[in-house]
Amino acid sequence: MMRIKEIAREPLARLIGAARRAVSSFRHLSLRDWLAYLTCLAVGWLGGVLAVRFNMPLAWFLGPMMASAVVAIAGVPVRAPLFLRPIAVPILGFLLGTAFLPEILLQMHEWLFSALMIPVYLLASGVVSYAYFRFAGRYDAVTAFFSSVAGGLTAMVLMGEYYKGDVTKIAVAQSMRILVVVVVIALVFSTVLGVSSADTQGPVIGWSDPTGKDISWFFICVLGGSLAGVLLRFPTPAMLGPLMFSALLHLTSVTTGLLPSDLTVFAQFVLGVCIGARFTGLTVRTVSVSLFHGTVSALLMLVLSGGIALLVHKVSAIDPLAAWLAFSPGGMTEMGLMSLAIGQSVAYVTVAHVFRLVIVMFVAPFLSRVLVTGR
Repeated sequence: MMRIKEIAREPLARLIGAARRAVSSFRHLSLRDWLAYLTCLAVGWLGGVLAVRFNMPLAWFLGPMMASAVVAIAGVPVRAPLFLRPIAVPILGFLLGTAFLPEILLQMHEWLFSALMIPVYLLASGVVSYAYFRFAGRYDAVTAFFSSVAGGLTAMVLMGEYYKGDVTKIAVAQSMRILVVVVVIALVFSTVLGVSSADTQGPVIGWSDPTGKDISWFFICVLGGSLAGVLLRFPTPAMLGPLMFSALLHLTSVTTGLLPSDLTVFAQFVLGVCIGARFTGLTVRTVSVSLFHGTVSALLMLVLSGGIALLVHKVSAIDPLAAWLAFSPGGMTEMGLMSLAIGQSVAYVTVAHVFRLVIVMFVAPFLSRVLVTGR
């Protein structure tokens, strides 16, 4: 009994410690820091407005992401509003969970071949990308390995640093992977398939539309799910915990409530600017070669994912677009939003990315140790 209490107390202590550090950090922010935050938010908002104006899919995600990335690389002092992520990420988790409807249970047997192909894709994309970084980019073995793994950006950077890899090159490669994949897929959807901003907004849900019961379940999912994610040691607890709670409630038809549209826009906006502002401190002049190699690697992975998606479509009759999103080397949240935007199976895409992330988190540390120590 004492052991169970200790296990539960440890993540709670970490949560409280993180909250205290966050509050403490605000006390030491200078005027320049606040201006960098405001600049990032203003640029992101402008990017969202322009994206809506030009009918981009997922305008309030892609617009802020691209705008903040451009100004960050251009050297404009911006700072990612990471203090908003703990609010936005659980909201997105709940949003993705709303797509887990009861009829999905009848489709899950069709996902078996996809599950078998995920390790195949990880191996193929990893080998191709590693070979490219090693021989075309002339990266050292450790840096090439952690730059080529399709999953877990933060974990790859931290492990790469631990094994004495080039952290800047790894961070650029992993960040470009997500940025390039999201932009390329969005361009394909908008130019080839004709998907526009209007197509991806969904029905407008006002603040008065959700019932009191819906709001109660939302807070239970967001707060309880986040805590459960930490206690269960999920790789991304703030996302997967609320997603799991929301999915269970919607699968069992306990609630069918949706989020007000403004909350969805807010969450997408925060995620977009935080991704784009990752490039702060990097300039085209200093990391142009790394940016180029990261882009080529991401495109190679994307082509491979397209090939495997076609194979999955032929074998199991999964929609090719859903399969492409499921195997694309973008992030789980980003690809989940894409599938939600074009009306594809969010559950299928999300489960595929969770499975891929679990494999990466278990296998990458073992392979990296073998690569460095030879045993």
